[in-house]
Amino acid sequence: VTGVQTCALPISAGLICASGTCILPVTGAGSDGVGGVSTGVTSINAVRSPLVGMAGATSVTVSAPAGFAAGQMVFLHQTQGAGAGLWEVAAVTAVTGGTLTLATPLANGYATDTVNRAQAVVMPQYSAFTQTGGTLTAPAWNGSTGGILAFVAVGAVTLSGGTVEMSGRGFRGHPLVSAANRAGEQGEGVGGYGGQSTASNGNGGGGGGRTGCEC
Repeated sequence: VTGVQTCALPISAGLICASGTCILPVTGAGSDGVGGVSTGVTSINAVRSPLVGMAGATSVTVSAPAGFAAGQMVFLHQTQGAGAGLWEVAAVTAVTGGTLTLATPLANGYATDTVNRAQAVVMPQYSAFTQTGGTLTAPAWNGSTGGILAFVAVGAVTLSGGTVEMSGRGFRGHPLVSAANRAGEQGEGVGGYGGQSTASNGNGGGGGGRTGCEC
């Protein structure tokens, strides 16, 4: 068989062999071709899902598997709860139902439940990327996924114009509560949505004071 490395996967898949293990290089395989933005708004990272995975495992579970496929690179991120801020990049070698098989073991554990929120985000793999105008963005955080813009490129990434814009696409402010003489609601943070308090919610802001009507 030609074009096969010692780990028995085809070179055409964009993988490289490191110590007998097939992995995608950190710059990806360039499988999405040349990327770029010149005018208008371009949104990437549309394929994403809540995530569960154990440190050391070679697979993760996603609750919304549509759009995930072998050969993709995924950005794994613990967005809220225990270990918030942990992240890594993984290469997907197979998808079976809601299970993504990975080329290498997980460095971190990821949890999604009533208090924790982790997500897997598919990263475009560009051969090169150039932005001369327009806006590059990604879906906003919706309480489960989003708020992450990530891609890789084999060649040069050139930003000579336009904007990369994620303002207002991360943790959310609390919905307005119109009532007299009560403290406002905290903004969302790594600990969750927060509640009625003027204290900060971790990295989320505190609510307003008890003065007049919060309306």
